[in-house]
Amino acid sequence: MVKIASELKFAPPIAVLADVKVKSGKPVYAIRTAALVQQPKGTDVEITFSTSDCYDIQGQPLKISVGLLNGNPDTKIEDLGSGDYRISVPYNAKLPKGRTSVLVVADNGESKSNPAVINIFNQAGRTNKRPTMEILPPQVVLPGEEISFDLKAEDQEGFPVNFYRPAGEVGSVENGQFKWTATKPGVYSVTLIASDSTSGSGLNSFRSQITVQNSVAEIVADSVTGQAPISVEFTGDKSRDVKPGKISHRWSFDDGSKQSRDVKTNHTFKTGLYETQLDAIGGSKEIASSTVWIEAKAPESSTKSFMNLSLLEKSNSNCPFESTQNKGVTYLKIAKPKKGKSYDSVITKEKFKAPFGFQTTYKRSRHNTGAGIKFAGAIIGNVVHKH
Repeated sequence: MVKIASELKFAPPIAVLADVKVKSGKPVYAIRTAALVQQPKGTDVEITFSTSDCYDIQGQPLKISVGLLNGNPDTKIEDLGSGDYRISVPYNAKLPKGRTSVLVVADNGESKSNPAVINIFNQAGRTNKRPTMEILPPQVVLPGEEISFDLKAEDQEGFPVNFYRPAGEVGSVENGQFKWTATKPGVYSVTLIASDSTSGSGLNSFRSQITVQNSVAEIVADSVTGQAPISVEFTGDKSRDVKPGKISHRWSFDDGSKQSRDVKTNHTFKTGLYETQLDAIGGSKEIASSTVWIEAKAPESSTKSFMNLSLLEKSNSNCPFESTQNKGVTYLKIAKPKKGKSYDSVITKEKFKAPFGFQTTYKRSRHNTGAGIKFAGAIIGNVVHKH
């Protein structure tokens, strides 16, 4: 928002809703920039309103646009003249529960206003399922290189999916594809949105980042996981630099072994998880680094229990726990706390070096305040709050 504001030469106009009248449907509220009307089962909604109060502080003439953002595709918007409009939203039993949003935008010829919005909330129908989408992994590129990414998403209910990106971010989204030609060095955020357009909750999004730098180290590994000992061939010949010249390579394997300075190298890993790093230096003399995780799995016959309870201790008497064994896996159960007491923590007797794995299964409660699990200070799952 700050970036967008810094690029404005004129103050944007203000879109305002006036004289909102609900002919059918259940009105909830109507303020200057937003209105909400509920649509009960079987009810066609009709709303009229005026845009005559929209204004521009510079006194510029305004062009008003009223359009459907998402929701019922059979929504009808009529221009009644003199700045008055009518919205008609027929009831559609096939649509999921959620809102139909109509936006009102004022344009002074130099900039557009933030939208005023009228939401019609369909109270009936099933809960809308968000589309699933494929994410754009973080990218590292040179200035001038083009990034092109096919956007893929699937709606669980079979509705068509459209893609968007927020204003002010880099790149463009057209015909189901994200494109951007990298500019100067820096880190750029990319947010991509997939919407089934059936309601305000029928969308999904992810945020990634594109790093632009003068030198790029790129790793190609022929395998990243396998049974120990695992032999992996690494190649760094896709590393590059903005300036011509030879690129030198330095490989580190995270297991105490000697570094390699070859473009292509082979390394064998014992049981464990390793972060292999490539440093590349080219004509710009800037060091670029890239990493890849290699997992060398223990043979099946030597697989240990999931949790060694000898490494755990009770933090206090409020947190009794017990363990059970099932198919060679140890499960830890934290017992119900004493009356009037709260759950506490279970801590390890010795420290572990990252990375390490942690897995938990717990029954979520819709009734107990604060039901959830924290690990290393981070919430795992959603903490439930009583309303």
